[in-house]
Amino acid sequence: MNCRRPITFSNRRQSARTAFARVAAFTLIEMLLVITIIGIIAGLTLPHIGGLTKANVMTAATRQMLDDVAYARQKAIQNRTIVYMVFVPPGFWENTNAVAFNNLNVDRDQLTNLLVHQYSAYAMLTLKNVGDQVGRPYPRYLTDWKPLPQGVIFAPDKFSLANTNYITNWTSLLSPQPVYTVPPFAQAMLPFPTVDAATNGPNFSLPFIAFNSKGQLIPRPGQPGPQDEFIPLSRGSYLPLRDSNNVPLLADIPPVETPAGNSTSNFNIIHINALTGRAKVERPELQ
Repeated sequence: MNCRRPITFSNRRQSARTAFARVAAFTLIEMLLVITIIGIIAGLTLPHIGGLTKANVMTAATRQMLDDVAYARQKAIQNRTIVYMVFVPPGFWENTNAVAFNNLNVDRDQLTNLLVHQYSAYAMLTLKNVGDQVGRPYPRYLTDWKPLPQGVIFAPDKFSLANTNYITNWTSLLSPQPVYTVPPFAQAMLPFPTVDAATNGPNFSLPFIAFNSKGQLIPRPGQPGPQDEFIPLSRGSYLPLRDSNNVPLLADIPPVETPAGNSTSNFNIIHINALTGRAKVERPELQ
């Protein structure tokens, strides 16, 4: 008499599960091998991911500047006026600005923000608009102060008043042509950091570029006509000294380019055409 248990659907499904479990199981050695391979791949790719992140930050800063230069130009045409793109002056509490700084009527948070974003923040300003009474212009900031993405600053030499021009070392293995002659930002006495912050009116010397009602760059002071503007961006940071309460101190600390001199050896430069006011980015290319 055959006493074997009849094969049912339930038994067949249980046998399939048991067989699959035997096939799908991993030994300890196999698991350790897989983990080791994953670790090796991660070690090889992480440095490249870090470099990609830095490249993305510079790309974001470049895109931001191109968009904001276009915005300043558009507002100048739209409002039929001059629109200034002004930059936070480094050491704005020193020298000729000392009296104005003592008269600043700004809250602590705003002042701290300005100190931290030296070499990296800018805003749009106009001194008069269509509809203002004749002889009674109404200055106003069109935007808040806006910093570049963290890890990017404007080339420190753009804020230097020691030389009329500084000539970058862009004739190297990277690009034999051309050599850019890059003047520092022009300076003008303008309201800072808001139009009503200083009790004595527009008495801060601010670095700036500016667009007229045709969307063109206005001439630099002392120049017969407009000139193209070059604004190099640099990988780096500005880290002010802080007190025991982590409050930034009024100390003249230079920014740090990382690596040093990258604004001239591996540059991203915003080139603004003087006659059209349109901006483009220029980068080194291998020849």
